[in-house]
Amino acid sequence: MIRSWGREQGLTIIELLVVMGLIAVLSGIGVGMMRKRDSNLTTEVNGRLLRSILRQARNSAKTSGAGVVVRLDPEENLVEASPISLGGCWHFEDETGSRNMQIQSAVELVDDGWMGRALKLSGGSIDLGNSPFFEATQGFRLRFKLKPDAGSKGVLIKRQNGFKLTLTEEGAIRGEIIAGKQNQTVSLKTRPGLVTADRWQDVSFIYDRLEMAIEIDGVQYAAKAEHRRLFVDPKAHLLVGGDSFKGLLDELRYDVALDGKIEEFTTGVDVVAGADLIVRFDGNGRLDKRFHKKPVTLILQGDAPDEESDPVREEIRIEFTGVIR
Repeated sequence: MIRSWGREQGLTIIELLVVMGLIAVLSGIGVGMMRKRDSNLTTEVNGRLLRSILRQARNSAKTSGAGVVVRLDPEENLVEASPISLGGCWHFEDETGSRNMQIQSAVELVDDGWMGRALKLSGGSIDLGNSPFFEATQGFRLRFKLKPDAGSKGVLIKRQNGFKLTLTEEGAIRGEIIAGKQNQTVSLKTRPGLVTADRWQDVSFIYDRLEMAIEIDGVQYAAKAEHRRLFVDPKAHLLVGGDSFKGLLDELRYDVALDGKIEEFTTGVDVVAGADLIVRFDGNGRLDKRFHKKPVTLILQGDAPDEESDPVREEIRIEFTGVIR
C-alpha cells in the first residue's frame, strides 16, 4: 500500500509562499497604521504643549497687566513666552519720570507739546538713569512723539551698548541694536523724507527676536530679520538726545521683553514658518491690536507616515479676545 506521505507532511512550498506573502502584506498595513498613529499622537501632544504655554502666557498677561510675547522659532524648533514689563514712561510735564526716577541734567520743558508740555532738545542729551527695569534681553519697544527742527539730525534715544535710534539729515530714521555672543551691531534704516520738520509724528522702534522694525505714524517702513538675544550692559544708561539733534520729544514709553519659559518640540514635529510665529497678549489677555490686525494662526507639522500621505498638522488659532482654539 502506497501512502501519500508528502501531503500529510505539511504545507507545500507554494502554500508557504502564499502564507508568507499574506503575513508581509498584513505587517505592512500594521506598520503603516502604527506610523500614522504615532505621527498623529506626536503632533497632538506637541499641540497640547503649545496650547498650555499660550494659556499660561495669557493668564500671566492678565495678572501682570503688562502683556506677554509668545514666539515660535522655526530654526531651533522652540516656543518661548517672554513677559513684557514697563521699563519706563515719561510725559515730560516736570523733571520726574516713571518709577520716581529723576532726570539729572538740566533740560528745557516747553508748553508746545503733543499733550501738555514736551522736552526741548538743543544738541544736548538727558540721562534717564540706569535701572534693572531697562534690561530688555528678549526685545523692546520704544515709542514716542517727535517734532524735529528743520535740518535737524542726530541721536534721538539710545541705551549704551544696547541700541540706538537716530534721525538723518535726509529725514530717515536709523535703528541699531547690539546682539549675539559676538556683540555684533545690526542696523536698518527707513527711506529718506519720512520725518518732516515742525510736525508731530509717532515713531516706534521694535525688536522682538524675530525682526527689528521701525514704524512712523503706525506704518512699518523698515524691517530686518534677527533672532539673537540683545547684549545687556548692567551699567548702561538710557539717554535721550545727543549730537546735534534739535527739536521736541514727548510721550516716551519703553516696554521691555524679559527672559521667560522655553520649551522644545519633540523630534518629528516642526514649526511651519509660513504661518504666524508670534503672539502678543496685552495687559487684558487679549491680542495686542497694536501688532495684530487679524487673529493669529500657529501651525505645527508632523512627519508624514509614508510617502503617499500628507504631513500631519495641528493648527491653533488665537482670537482677538484671547480665546485659544
